[in-house]
Amino acid sequence: MFRASRLVITSLMVGKSTLFFNKHQMILLIFLPIVLYAGILEDLDDVVQYYDCDLKCTFNHSEMTSETIKFFPKNCTNICGILVFNSKTDLSENEIVNLFMPVLVLSGGMRVENSSFTSLGFLSYKGLYFRFLCDRHGMVIANNHLLTDVSVLEGFLRLSGENGCKFNIENNTALDTCWLGKPEVFTFFIDLVTRGNLKDCTCRYNSSEPQQPTNCKALKGGLNITGITNSSDLSFLTSIEKIMGNLEIGNTNLKNISFLKNLKIFESANGGMNYKVSVNIHDNYEMTRLGLESVETLIDLFHGPFLINLENLHPDFCITFREWRIFLENYVEFHNLKDAKLCQELESAQESDFVFCNFTSMAVLPIVCQVIVGDVIIDANDGQYLKKLMYISYIFGTLKVQYTKADGLEFLTGLEYIVSLDEGKAPITIRSNKYLKDARLPYIKHIISKNEKSVVIYDNPILFENNEHCKMYQLTFNTNLKIENGDCEKRVYKTSHLLNLFLIFSLISLIVFTYL
Repeated sequence: MFRASRLVITSLMVGKSTLFFNKHQMILLIFLPIVLYAGILEDLDDVVQYYDCDLKCTFNHSEMTSETIKFFPKNCTNICGILVFNSKTDLSENEIVNLFMPVLVLSGGMRVENSSFTSLGFLSYKGLYFRFLCDRHGMVIANNHLLTDVSVLEGFLRLSGENGCKFNIENNTALDTCWLGKPEVFTFFIDLVTRGNLKDCTCRYNSSEPQQPTNCKALKGGLNITGITNSSDLSFLTSIEKIMGNLEIGNTNLKNISFLKNLKIFESANGGMNYKVSVNIHDNYEMTRLGLESVETLIDLFHGPFLINLENLHPDFCITFREWRIFLENYVEFHNLKDAKLCQELESAQESDFVFCNFTSMAVLPIVCQVIVGDVIIDANDGQYLKKLMYISYIFGTLKVQYTKADGLEFLTGLEYIVSLDEGKAPITIRSNKYLKDARLPYIKHIISKNEKSVVIYDNPILFENNEHCKMYQLTFNTNLKIENGDCEKRVYKTSHLLNLFLIFSLISLIVFTYL
């Protein structure tokens, strides 16, 4: 009797077969759902804490079913939760559509796994985009063997933090994901992974996989090359024209990254708050050049800075004029510039119709220069040569205007970009100009500098009318650098005639009021 009853407990009928379990396996079967549910609750608690969710607008169940939708938040435009659609989801498309009708924002995650859905059209939304805050748990669409349509995802605006957003579409045997791999589609989902579907055309590089993608023009998920030697074959990357994600090349013996010679567009998605490096090239002690011959665009899609780190490279490492020009025109910022300088071989740049000049003094400077290499010093006796500077667009060095008789800087109206690689010098210094009334350089677009002092202005006695004018002067510089006004709050400014009258009137009024 005991044996029979034990047999009933430890056996399970599956079709016409009977599966038998020992007591340890039975304990696992009993407690596994409890453990999984506990894990889901832990993840949900993480979502609630991280996004500071309103509990009235939080879905706190592990699956979307006809039973659990009774607890789905009503009349909430912003909801929190980890929404799981799977084989237990017994809801019609209309039921799910009605649930999502008011929802504009989902904070948390979403999983569509082992379902019988043919389309994700039930995830309808109002407006141009559905905002998906997904950096905690992302989205997984996997093992849905009838699924053929995920076009609704084109309107999902992914909003994530520093670590990005996990977004996987895998093992959906009837789904063609090739449209997701096109450069112009799904730009916001840079970290998208597609594999094991009916068709997968998105190219991704994974150093651990023996076979790498070939003939790819767009690479999603960035590119990480670490710990390799020159013997590694990276020629399959020469076809890449666009990288979406971050680039890291570290601890290699590479002399350059010319295997990316056809790369034209570089898109990161780090955002304005993270200040995360988009291109990190470090600890490559034999690297003497970049070799980026075709790059035209470097941009952060979420309007953050496009940040580059160059660190621990060969002592002879340098950046060509063309590369510097692209960095400047795309407003690139640098986390580390210690290993960067301008390549001296300017012959190829000469062919691009730029006129290069080495600066020694204003007297010997040629009449027409577009690119000046060296520290430009405009001094007391250089007034007769100022017209030589009218055509300057780039300075690779610093600019100092001192002891002049000029009342303005209109002779520098062509100047747009400065690269200053001397840590001990500010890129622009305007000092001790007795007659200077206007120090604006409104056409400067971007400055790259190793020095934190940025633009230094001091000892120009009639430049500022008052302290407020002095403090606000940085607004006249259209650059990424701050203006250090050394004279602010350190001297008495001239006042207007009307202000003097106002002060006299105020003093007389005070005296009269005192003696009344």
